[in-house]
Amino acid sequence: MTKIINGLLLVVFIGIAVLVFGFSKRKQVDQDVQVKADVQKEVSSYTKLSEASNSEGNMKLISMSRRSPEGRTSYSFKVVDTKENTETSIYETVADPGSSMEIPENSWSPDYKQVFVRTISPGGDNYYVFRANGEVYADGKKYIAVGDFWDNTKTSNRIEEITGWAGDDLLMVYTVTDTGEHGQAYWFVTSTRKFMQVREL
Repeated sequence: MTKIINGLLLVVFIGIAVLVFGFSKRKQVDQDVQVKADVQKEVSSYTKLSEASNSEGNMKLISMSRRSPEGRTSYSFKVVDTKENTETSIYETVADPGSSMEIPENSWSPDYKQVFVRTISPGGDNYYVFRANGEVYADGKKYIAVGDFWDNTKTSNRIEEITGWAGDDLLMVYTVTDTGEHGQAYWFVTSTRKFMQVREL
């Protein structure tokens, strides 16, 4: 009789264990599905803003943005290579209030290894240079903030605009004086982080 009771108890115990395990497994699956749905929803909530292609047309720098309920704007930049069928995220950030980001028309370097974007803010514009493969530079930084290096020159002029590339690692920089007149033009060398004055244009 005792053996029968023990056997019944064992069967009941096993049944309960199976039910608990099954419920736990189902709960985990539901959680995984919800997480994937949340991620997909977050990605799909981005709106494409603009794009810039390299001269061959097979590589594109694409900018996207989305606005949070609090009114903050997030920006995401990625490189799409249609020839290799790859997509690489190069930068994501939340802009400061009143600031925005855009892709200049001549964003791609001639060797297709670097791209640059423009940040627009009440305190002044800046330009960020990225490696097109998404990797960091030798100094471990994700991007080169050209305006920060310009500030280090202690030059009274300010950067008016960076129009594009004069070489694989040369950005064309135009400046303006405090009175609004055209200033000197420079090349910014991305490999050395140095400015070179252009004597003749």
